[in-house]
Amino acid sequence: SGNSWNKLSSGVNVRLNSVIFVNSLTGFTAGFNGIILKTVNGGDNWTPLNSGTDIQLNSVFFTSPDKGWSAGYGGIFNTTDGGLSWLPQFIDGSLVLNSIYFTDSLHGWSAYYDNITFGPENVRTTTGGLSWINYSMNNSYSISVFFTNNIKGWSSGYYGQINHSTDGGESWVNQSSGTSEHLNSIFFSDDYTGWCVGNSGVILKTTSAGVLTNFTNTESLISDNFILEQNYPNPFNPETYIS
Repeated sequence: SGNSWNKLSSGVNVRLNSVIFVNSLTGFTAGFNGIILKTVNGGDNWTPLNSGTDIQLNSVFFTSPDKGWSAGYGGIFNTTDGGLSWLPQFIDGSLVLNSIYFTDSLHGWSAYYDNITFGPENVRTTTGGLSWINYSMNNSYSISVFFTNNIKGWSSGYYGQINHSTDGGESWVNQSSGTSEHLNSIFFSDDYTGWCVGNSGVILKTTSAGVLTNFTNTESLISDNFILEQNYPNPFNPETYIS
């Protein structure tokens, strides 16, 4: 459970940025120079795969042993045969795609930074990557993105930025992190409990879906905002619903 760690041989001498396991034996890792490696024995041995690119890959994600995606400098790539072959799904040389995440085989997100417009955004697919739509993230400078279901998600990024979406990534609301350090990874175990880690050893935790505090300061958790949704149907007669 992490009390001790064994050093494994990857067979390569480049930086590896991301790792994902779909079960206790089958896993993938990706990194510089388009490197993607696969293991089928829990990491004891790793086999290089033909990624179809030589770009820096920052993130890899699989929803099954066969179906997966990789993202990096300028593109998103997809495999449907366990990594034996990869095809480009979304290509834009000006984008730095930092993170990719799927909740199922159809719904996925990738956070990126635009080197030309300097506008951080995200792209979403509801078709397994056959089409991708751009959405604004309100200058979130995102590095990591995580969704607990198809509508509720968070992103973390540079300068302590954390953003939250409740509509599948179409719109994002900034949350207060209490730090200006770069936040490199975010993870939620349910709709309320999550952790975020970053530079200078920063570890943040929330138990209220985004009111973040350090582990050492959890005496009070108070919501910092509220939302009153539009009533429906509108106009209404004789009744209406308001969230």
